[in-house]
Amino acid sequence: MDPMPEIKSPMAKKALAALEGAVEKVVEDHRRRGAPLAVWRDGKAVWEMPPPVAGVQEEQGAHPLDGDNAAKDSNGGAHKDDV
Repeated sequence: MDPMPEIKSPMAKKALAALEGAVEKVVEDHRRRGAPLAVWRDGKAVWEMPPPVAGVQEEQGAHPLDGDNAAKDSNGGAHKDDV
């Protein structure tokens, strides 16, 4: 990735600070909920878990979207096409 050019405009600096703050809030929200983030890697959109916070031990447990732990809908996960 190309390095960011130096930002000189006061308005551009405020806009960048607001964007960075918003991203921090979204990442923290996803980390707290154990939800993956959609990120761009190697020219593709992929799902990734947020990075852990340094010095904070993460809770152990299965991710709600993984395999047998996937969230079930009101009919226990069965769909009309499954019958």
